[in-house]
Amino acid sequence: MLELIAVSAAMKELDFEKPLLLRAFNRFLATVEKIDQLHLAFEKYGQGLWKISQSASCGIIEPSNPYNNLSKNFAKREVELANLKMFAKVTRERISQAMQSQQCSIGLGFFDLFRSQPKLVTAFALLPIPSILGGEDDSYKSFFPRMELRNPNKFKINPMMGQFLKAIQSSLFIYVRAASLSTSSSGGGGGGRGGGTPELSKIRPVVNKRLTEDVRGGSYSPWTSSHGKRHEDYDVTLTVPISDQSKLGAVKYSFKWD
Repeated sequence: MLELIAVSAAMKELDFEKPLLLRAFNRFLATVEKIDQLHLAFEKYGQGLWKISQSASCGIIEPSNPYNNLSKNFAKREVELANLKMFAKVTRERISQAMQSQQCSIGLGFFDLFRSQPKLVTAFALLPIPSILGGEDDSYKSFFPRMELRNPNKFKINPMMGQFLKAIQSSLFIYVRAASLSTSSSGGGGGGRGGGTPELSKIRPVVNKRLTEDVRGGSYSPWTSSHGKRHEDYDVTLTVPISDQSKLGAVKYSFKWD
């Protein structure tokens, strides 16, 4: 269903002299916001060609089966539908904010588009907020993230913790990539796509801020010293390299639930 909406947004973009991906994506999101009011169908013309039908009267019609209204079960999926519309609205607002701040091409403004919706602290409100230990591994030479799971039974007993783990893995990767690009964009080296060389000392405060806002649910202030604490004493440790081009080390974050 979403694929058909995306196709229709792309087809409408072809009406412009200079098609723009961002404008088409924005139209796609705006359509998803009103998906329960949408009348969309396609019809063939010529040989193997399709166009958007101007006579669609109800719902979203499957092109290969005009008797199949893909939106017929919307009434039974009210919560999913409401979430989908909300996610589209929030993403469209984020694009607008990134464009206004001229950050959509690189760095934090762009990667904010892909932050969790809602924040992890909200999505996993039934879980206690974990203790977090941050650190660095300047000897880390792999281009791939690593996870060290020390208390697997905790995650088996509570499936929601397993879901959180998947969510924080992808979120942490985004945090690190965003920080790497944004902090290296004004440099002069060659380690990051921003033009400069990413540095662990600059990246960690940015990642700390994201974890504070999205996982702890608070306003950011510099983290207190972790002296005397060990990653080995936490339930899980995630290590993420700061560059996918040069072996420049990695950030380490461990999580523990009491």
